[in-house]
Amino acid sequence: MILNNYWNLMAGMAGITPSFDGMASQQIGVRNMTNGNEISVTVGWLTNFPNVLPTMCQNWNPRANLSAVFGAGTTEPSPTDYRLASDVTANFSNINVTVNTSADGASISTVVTISATNTSGSPIEITEVGITKAIEMASSGTEPVLTDSLMVRHLLDTPKTVADSESFTLTLEWLES
Repeated sequence: MILNNYWNLMAGMAGITPSFDGMASQQIGVRNMTNGNEISVTVGWLTNFPNVLPTMCQNWNPRANLSAVFGAGTTEPSPTDYRLASDVTANFSNINVTVNTSADGASISTVVTISATNTSGSPIEITEVGITKAIEMASSGTEPVLTDSLMVRHLLDTPKTVADSESFTLTLEWLES
């Protein structure tokens, strides 16, 4: 399910013009994956933080800075979700996400291929997967930082059991029309 975080990001970025003469931020209804607090999205740039510009610009690209999280929850997704029901991502390494987006004139298809390795020491059953976006968040008096926000939450039709030291690959299609 595409979550409110994604739709709020799309609407918020469509209504913002970046500022290049001072640090600025704006709240647009996107929530931090860790605590559910609203993110103050960086929309301005300061010359003393020149490395802010590339990541600030990536806030406007809905497919930039995507990653994945894995969970063991079974709660049905809700548009207001900001995290997985039972996150087990810390038990995996070598997480790799590739994104391929195409359009057919009536819809946009994003195919996300995710791979990772179980490093927990025991088998883990994955029942839910999330797609996150790292968003540049304004920080009071310091250089902005990237903060993860959950954009998509999906319960797998068939849970995936991953043995210790085993790698796996999942492919998800995200459709907008």
